[in-house]
Amino acid sequence: MKKSLAISVLAATMALGAAPMASFAQGGGQCASHGSPDRMSMHRSHDGMQGRMFQRLDLSEAQRDQIFKIHHDQAPEMFKLKNSQRAAATKLRELSRAATFDEANAQALATELGQAQGQLALLRAKQHAQIQAVLTPEQREQLKTSFEQRRNGKHTRADPSTKS
Repeated sequence: MKKSLAISVLAATMALGAAPMASFAQGGGQCASHGSPDRMSMHRSHDGMQGRMFQRLDLSEAQRDQIFKIHHDQAPEMFKLKNSQRAAATKLRELSRAATFDEANAQALATELGQAQGQLALLRAKQHAQIQAVLTPEQREQLKTSFEQRRNGKHTRADPSTKS
C-alpha cells in the first residue's frame, strides 16, 4: 500500500513538473512571457510566503488576477535588479580577497551594489502599494496584522514533528 502510494505521488509530481520544464525547454531555455533564462526565480514571488499569506485573505478571483498581473509585470525588472545586485556583491567579495586591494574599484562596486539594492527596495515598495490598492480595507488590516505577527515572531508554522 505504502509503495503504491509513493509511486503514485512520484508519478504525479513528475507529471506536474514536466509541463513547466517542457515549456521552458521549448523556449530555448527562456521564459516565454519574460524572455529571461531563469523562469523559476522570476516566478518565485507568485508562490511562497506571499502566496500563503494571500490565501488567508480570501481574495476574489479578480483580486488574484490583479495581484498576479502586478507580480508578472514587475518580474523582468525585479530579475534584472537582483542579477545586478548579485553580480556587484560577487565582484566586491572577489576584490576584497585579492592580493592587492583597489579602493577606487571597490568604491565603484559598492556604489553599484547600493544602487541595485535601492532600486529593488523602490520596486518592492511600489509593488506593495499597488497590491494594497487592490485589497479591501478589511484585507489590508488583516495583512497588516499578519505582517506584524511575523515581525514579532508570533506567526504560526506547521509543527515539523508532524511531517511524514
